Amino acid sequence: MSLINNNGNLYYIRSFVYFYDGLARGGVFLKKVIWTIVGLLVVVAIISAVIMNINNNKTKQTLMLKKDDLKSGEISDNWESFRKEQGMSNKDAKIKDFNLSLDKDKNIYSMQFTIIDNPDSNSYKVTDYKKCFGCDTKSENELSITSSIKDKKPASYDKLIRADEFFSKLDTLNNQDFLTPKDFKYSIVNSTGAYRGSKFTGSYFVLDGNKLNKLAELKDPEKNYVGNDVQITGSNDPVSYQTANGTTKSVIIANYKK
Repeated sequence: MSLINNNGNLYYIRSFVYFYDGLARGGVFLKKVIWTIVGLLVVVAIISAVIMNINNNKTKQTLMLKKDDLKSGEISDNWESFRKEQGMSNKDAKIKDFNLSLDKDKNIYSMQFTIIDNPDSNSYKVTDYKKCFGCDTKSENELSITSSIKDKKPASYDKLIRADEFFSKLDTLNNQDFLTPKDFKYSIVNSTGAYRGSKFTGSYFVLDGNKLNKLAELKDPEKNYVGNDVQITGSNDPVSYQTANGTTKSVIIANYKK
């Protein structure tokens, strides 16, 4: 009886050892599978980065505005040439996150913006433009234009102003010397490009055709002014500024909601 019990115990012990050994071997195999998957994911990420870099390098490095082009007041013409060179559509190219820094003599310090184009019904092309003329290093002053393709429509697209309309309005403001406050060394021109409500401290204007109409002088604004707007802020530094009464002018350039 004891022999049977001892043999039974021995059987169970051996079974447990085999089971544990199987788990250990399976664990090693599972680890190999996991590391293989991780390795494949790393390879895919590297390949994707390389492809993206190749696509970016394929983007034509076309200078839109030279340092002194604002003096001639032909921003729209320069945009049209740039748009064609980049293969962008005329009516579907929209602009966002525009930033222009210039001195009181209309020399450009830096300019950057993003264009979202809808070249066909299945994709959106996002192009980022960046150029500095007065930055500290050579690399910072290099022209940078990168682009990527998105399958889904960016959330902000429908609210953005068309790029051709935006640069036409900017032409009007520039030709009226509205972009360069005389009391400061530099001015910073900003626009999200989006249709929105805003309430910055300072002067508010609406651009009606070629005519600028003043809406209000706001010290502690409570009312939202709705439309596609541009802020012009005076500063004695080309990269640092503060929106405040006496330094900032806001202009609704399109779709003003009364």
